[in-house]
Amino acid sequence: MAQIELKNIYKKFGADQNRMSFIEMMNPFAFLNWSIRKMQADVAVNPRIGAFSMENLNLTIPDGKVMVILGPSGCGKSTLLRIIAGLIRPDSGEIFYDGVNMETVPPGERRIGTPEDIYNSPHSLFVAEFLNLDGETPAINLLEGRVISQNLQGLLVGVRSQDIELCEKNTSAAFPGTIVDIRQIPLKSATVLGVKIGENELYVRLPLKQDVSRNDEMCLRFKKYHLFDKNSGLRVRSYE
Repeated sequence: MAQIELKNIYKKFGADQNRMSFIEMMNPFAFLNWSIRKMQADVAVNPRIGAFSMENLNLTIPDGKVMVILGPSGCGKSTLLRIIAGLIRPDSGEIFYDGVNMETVPPGERRIGTPEDIYNSPHSLFVAEFLNLDGETPAINLLEGRVISQNLQGLLVGVRSQDIELCEKNTSAAFPGTIVDIRQIPLKSATVLGVKIGENELYVRLPLKQDVSRNDEMCLRFKKYHLFDKNSGLRVRSYE
């Protein structure tokens, strides 16, 4: 990636930031700029604690290192990440990637990925298993590649629960399995099924109160899946 440096970052959110000046009321371009600032403030401010600010924040994130930002809800962790990614502009201060000032570099060119971006194209099996956006199912289901095709011998197929769907038996690329576990999650209006395909067990998330029972036969289809090298764990390719 790059070494990221934050120097004297200052950003304040709150009621004062949302007041519109006379020029902003009369000039459409100034009004548009005010609207963007207000939207950013609305996203960043935690209504439980009200306004807050970052003052003289200095931080260096070395290239290739993992840094964890800890703090209570509403302290500004997500706001800091948005500032680094360029989604929110600081009131003052500078952000450098490998010594290059990012002030005029748009977010799309900074190559900062969100968890969903990383989830869609994980670099390795370690990353795929580490990131879990749904605590009710595994981060990724794994099964031997030969279950799909003998040409995938030595590879692992990784598929997220939300990328698995039920289908008819005569559907192309359908995999037959048997229901071995059923869990109802009323708070999330969901049913989680454990489905065994060969020697592997996959977890499928469905709407609540599906008419299914243990030992029922069903067919699954993968909307998207990844192939990982069994030895190195690196992602070889992805399919949709």
